Amino acid sequence: MRNQWIVLSGLRSLRIASKDGGPCNEYRIQKHSVEFRSVGADGEPDSHGSGMWRSLNGEEIQLHFALQTPVAEWLDKTLYSPTPPP
Repeated sequence: MRNQWIVLSGLRSLRIASKDGGPCNEYRIQKHSVEFRSVGADGEPDSHGSGMWRSLNGEEIQLHFALQTPVAEWLDKTLYSPTPPP
């Protein structure tokens, strides 16, 4: 059976949660980087160290775009959308 996901996005953050109550992936834009961490279904950071924010490198971001993930869609809308002329 295929996993089902819930995607919640804001201007500077994104949360991808599993519908079955599994761990969530959170992404945020901080200064000039995209950061990631894993949190439990309760919203608390993972206690095994992966709950710490870490910056995604260029290869990881490129992989999101190559796989057309929700992260790539969010980044495209957030960072790369043309601003309307004044």
